[in-house]
Amino acid sequence: PHPDFNPASHLLPQAYCIGTALSKDSYLRMDRIMEVVKKTGAQGIHPGYGFLSGK
Repeated sequence: PHPDFNPASHLLPQAYCIGTALSKDSYLRMDRIMEVVKKTGAQGIHPGYGFLSGK
């Protein structure tokens, strides 16, 4: 967990850094998202609007 990379992360029980602020280095890197899913044992991902919902 990386608790201080985002000002709102103190509201969450866990937070993980998946890359830089550039979307091409983070939210568009499905391999990094899946790495966190596997590491945490997450059972679901909210697709939001855009990045995952467009996949």
